[in-house]
Amino acid sequence: MFLALTADDRFWDKSQKILFLSQGCLLHDTRRALWQGLDYEVLPNLWHDPEQLNSAIAYVDVCAEKMLERIGRYLSDLHQHPYHEEHWRIILYAWLQRYIHVLYDRYRHIRLAFEKHADLTTRISQAGLIEPTHDLAHYTHICREDSYNFQICSEIISITNSPPPTSAKENTESVECAPPILEGGFQLRDSVLLYKIHHRHEDMLAQLENSLGDVLQRYPETLFARDQLPTPDPKFDPARNGLINIPADDDFERILVNTLPKSFPTLYLEGYKDSIKTIHKLFPILPRLIISSAHGWYTQEVFKFLAGVAKTQGCQIISMQAGGANGTYKFFAQQAHEERFADRELVWGWAKPDDTKRRTIPCFYTSKILALAALNKNEYRGPSVLFLQAGPLERYLRWMYSTPYGGGSGEPYLAWQMRFLAALPNSTRSNLFYREKPQRDDGQNFSGRIKERFPDLRVEDTYAVPAPDRILDPEVRLIVIDHCSTGYLESFTANKPTILFWDPNLWLMNSVATKLFDDMREVGILHNSPESAARWVQKIYESPLEWWRSDKVQSVRH
Repeated sequence: MFLALTADDRFWDKSQKILFLSQGCLLHDTRRALWQGLDYEVLPNLWHDPEQLNSAIAYVDVCAEKMLERIGRYLSDLHQHPYHEEHWRIILYAWLQRYIHVLYDRYRHIRLAFEKHADLTTRISQAGLIEPTHDLAHYTHICREDSYNFQICSEIISITNSPPPTSAKENTESVECAPPILEGGFQLRDSVLLYKIHHRHEDMLAQLENSLGDVLQRYPETLFARDQLPTPDPKFDPARNGLINIPADDDFERILVNTLPKSFPTLYLEGYKDSIKTIHKLFPILPRLIISSAHGWYTQEVFKFLAGVAKTQGCQIISMQAGGANGTYKFFAQQAHEERFADRELVWGWAKPDDTKRRTIPCFYTSKILALAALNKNEYRGPSVLFLQAGPLERYLRWMYSTPYGGGSGEPYLAWQMRFLAALPNSTRSNLFYREKPQRDDGQNFSGRIKERFPDLRVEDTYAVPAPDRILDPEVRLIVIDHCSTGYLESFTANKPTILFWDPNLWLMNSVATKLFDDMREVGILHNSPESAARWVQKIYESPLEWWRSDKVQSVRH
């Protein structure tokens, strides 16, 4: 049997039965013919078993924390400044966390494939051929590509079957170190920087800006452009090669450390010294308080360097919730990241009364809907059923979440959509329109496959009509949502009859959210199968408000 690592059929041996490493190897657009006639099977996804997923998430979380300290101390010594854990967490951790999640996913599935099939053969790329990475945005782009996944899988197999490499410590060439660059030269001003608060928070922003007055620190947006920072090529000198000496505690960490010289982003190594100098030049006076949402803490590199430097000088940081996953999912990588460096968090309703770090604020996505709903006296007697799709769901896993949003689980998610649509009577399905979230043009072809099976289904691009307008549309009598995210918060705020369904083995919630969702199940809002949801749609379709406005449903909605 032959192990196919990616969807690139140039590296398949079609003369043998093929074992595909994941569903991501199968393209469902015009390239379906590449595999449909083959003798093949697909390796089971380990993370569709909740116990396996929970164990893996616990492992990678501990691994990322250990590696952050070890790599951060290595880089601090290299650049001759004291180790500041929060400095490296803000600048480096978002990439490191994602890289570990990607690498561990591929490692575990490759190991499973060879454990299940002793006679397995495969093809790998030439050793050392890994595309250089500049920063997190660059890595986010390449880690969804077949070429990168072939390279990283090849590297895992090569390292697994090779003796430990010679330590880079044997290289006696001197390392050119930067002078101390974080100590001194910066000043803190009693000011506040607001950055990347989502565009749908404009009302809140206006109130904040008015209340802050002269305390608000304003910078031209051009200062935060990515081209302010360097994009150097990797130099395989003692500084980069020395990453191989980072301590490793087990086989996976050994593989991780051995890939670092080839995979470590150049901005955080070769470009670090010049980036700090640039921050010094652009922002010689730093704010004493920074407020941002998730839209700032990941791929906005100038802002991350600014915040990382400011944190070493005593700046306080407030992180603001930006989506419906925080406080709901059993594990959400962004929440785990942000809560560890933020001094305060502003969250949507789930802060406990005695929580000294978190404060509850309104969900600003829904505030506008609430205001419009108060003015809308229409009884929603139109015939339409609005179906809200999740997205985008990546073909390859790029983050380990306790939900399919991390990637790699698009097929079971799509299967539940198909089952729901098939379970609806034609008369009801003809009144449904499918609000499509833009997906990657990566061969999964979700909408195309749905249209292929249900050619008369009405489909609407999610950007064609703003979400508040569509949710409040009087022609929409009922909303159906097949995923746990911000959408149901918006429909609940609009007080529009809403039916939810998702696979409880793929969407794992924390204990507090589980209690809330159990209450929703009791009153018919949330269903554990698409067929149950379809039956409920049919049951209440003629008089959805009679059910929705009952005391028991409204008590759960609130």
